[in-house]
Amino acid sequence: MNRIPTLAAAALVLTFGIAKADMRHTDRVVVVEEGAGQVSVLDGTTLERLDRFAARPGQLPPAFSPDGRHVFLCSRDGWALKYDLADLRSGPERRVGDETRAIALSGDGRVLMAGNARPHTLAVLDAGDLAPLDVIPVVDRDGRTSRVASVLAAPLRKAFVATLADLPHVWEIPWDGRPIFPGMIHTYEAGLMEAVPAAGRFPARRMEVPRPVGRAFFADPDRLAMIGAGVFDLDVGRVIASPALPPPASAVVLAGRAFVAHTGEARVSVLDPSGWRVVGGFASPAADAWLSDDGARLWVAGGESILVIDPTTLQAAHPPIAIRATGPVAFTRDGRHVLIPTRDSVIALESATLAEVRRLPMDGPTAIHGVGRGLGKRPSGV
Repeated sequence: MNRIPTLAAAALVLTFGIAKADMRHTDRVVVVEEGAGQVSVLDGTTLERLDRFAARPGQLPPAFSPDGRHVFLCSRDGWALKYDLADLRSGPERRVGDETRAIALSGDGRVLMAGNARPHTLAVLDAGDLAPLDVIPVVDRDGRTSRVASVLAAPLRKAFVATLADLPHVWEIPWDGRPIFPGMIHTYEAGLMEAVPAAGRFPARRMEVPRPVGRAFFADPDRLAMIGAGVFDLDVGRVIASPALPPPASAVVLAGRAFVAHTGEARVSVLDPSGWRVVGGFASPAADAWLSDDGARLWVAGGESILVIDPTTLQAAHPPIAIRATGPVAFTRDGRHVLIPTRDSVIALESATLAEVRRLPMDGPTAIHGVGRGLGKRPSGV
């Protein structure tokens, strides 16, 4: 059975996280203001600012707790912070590394993992109080170490997935305590297993890839990851397809297709997940474009304009919007508003008509995260 196109099944997983959430705080919008070294929290319905607090520079994409109550922030210099979106107050803060590339939160909301470029480690924290649980050296069996390129959470697999920048490996690290057995196993029947499980509280299943990996994203929320120019199947532990594509800058899965914007090239490629063939593409406003989706339309931001694309026909669903965005387009939980970061403001558009409804003064906003839309949404390291 071909499981790749069944994105509807993935949607059930995504909805599950939202159903359990306290809806009073899942309409929050988190805006990173790099210019001011601040993070603003907005009401997603009224678009009023509820709080603004100091944040360290170089914020990475955050992680949200399954109920939407907390957001976990981390700076590139390795400071992780937990913030309460219901009470609007900062919680514990802890240093996880000197140069951090990504964070991810386990599907049960209990474990936070940070991937570091310096030192070459994966830091594992208790998500409750950010107390250290483990530090995993990123080293192969020959003693060679590597920077971490990305860390993703795979909820159905109950595991983190880490890609490495300097070693040709992908690591899968369970958060539920199940053992990892290196090598081939003839049977997993209790009492008959012949192998010795890997040591450590968070052992890694180490899988080889043809070359070290840069940024990665889940093309299927739990089973397939597109890594650089290859598609990696976590079940069989190997690359199953290698589309001839430049490295990804951003990616979205929408309407049964994968859309990939590229580093150094002003183009968006369209792939058919059933065989990972390139089936189309179109020019983007600039190289390294940011891709977003509102569930029905693809948004491509870059350069001096923003494209709104019908994912089925690949035709423009609206004339280009003449706004120079400083990050990807975001959306409120109710879908009524489109939020666009610019040099000195966040511009809110009415989703149906794309008419401007409000301009919120901000100092260098670079990223906007709608909490309700982020609950259960596929993790991305792109």
